[in-house]
Amino acid sequence: MKTDVEMRRKDVALLSFFAGTLFITIVISFFVILLPPEDPTKNALDWEEIILTLPVLRFCFILIVALFFIATDVMILRKYRVNYLFIFELDPHYKVTHVQLYRVAMMLLTILMLCFMGQIVISKLDHIFDPPTGSFSLALIAIFVIMCFLPIHINYLKSRIELGRTLLHIIASPFGKVKFKHFFLADILTSMTYTLKDMGSIVCFFVTGAWLNLKESAKDLDHTYIQDNKHL
Repeated sequence: MKTDVEMRRKDVALLSFFAGTLFITIVISFFVILLPPEDPTKNALDWEEIILTLPVLRFCFILIVALFFIATDVMILRKYRVNYLFIFELDPHYKVTHVQLYRVAMMLLTILMLCFMGQIVISKLDHIFDPPTGSFSLALIAIFVIMCFLPIHINYLKSRIELGRTLLHIIASPFGKVKFKHFFLADILTSMTYTLKDMGSIVCFFVTGAWLNLKESAKDLDHTYIQDNKHL
């Protein structure tokens, strides 16, 4: 059986690995963006196509930022010996440390950056990827959904189940008993107005098929923008 020290070393090693991978991905992404196009008359990058995938990237990024803040809160509460397990009525026999939460957040951030880099490559090399699609944006959402709902013992299954139960209690709160953790999480969710709007944009983006041809969808976006600004 692994000791706490060995598990902590493993978490720190994985955290360092994802941090290094994230740094390399960021450097490559900047290199791809600055790479001059084959046709000098074209822009270096079709930013309109990237803007179409922005709700997907922003939604996932906000979730990762929230996870970083949760990890920081856990670290502060543990440092000052605040019994947050009792306050939020969590299982005292199942603890997730701030290092483990940082590791998961860093892993998700690395995945997001890899998908963002892939989306940039598709938009940059539109002569190869014709028509340019939002495949990496779809892959990003699919990975996040799978990691949240995968019913096997990876990525802290018990914690994911408890979070799912809390969300169901929030939905059913008018007909059930409301505890402090339900109120606390619901207050956070209702404050994330732009994130909830991004959820609707993501659904429309994939359901309408706009992700299948970013070039044509970007033209429609520009046309709508021009029509809207005629009345100003």
